[in-house]
Amino acid sequence: ISLRAGLEVTDDAFAGSSRTPLRGSPEQVAADLAEYAQAGLDYLVVEPRAATPERLIDQLERFTLCRPTLSYWAVQPPSTTTSLPVTKDDSSEAR
Repeated sequence: ISLRAGLEVTDDAFAGSSRTPLRGSPEQVAADLAEYAQAGLDYLVVEPRAATPERLIDQLERFTLCRPTLSYWAVQPPSTTTSLPVTKDDSSEAR
């Protein structure tokens, strides 16, 4: 099971039942991640809410505050580990 969702880690907790998952304090986001994992989520792609490159970096740094609660933390997204296309020279036919 995979999910692609927005992310906004804030200094303060959001109150109320209308809070969107993965939006709130590091503790709230960590709790959301734990609930997703318990529900069987295998793969999560987050989209940090950021209007500037500086805000993007800030959101990614804040997201690391949730890291201790995760059982698996991808250092590098799978899409970037094999981003080069396989050419005929790389195939078994070329050998």
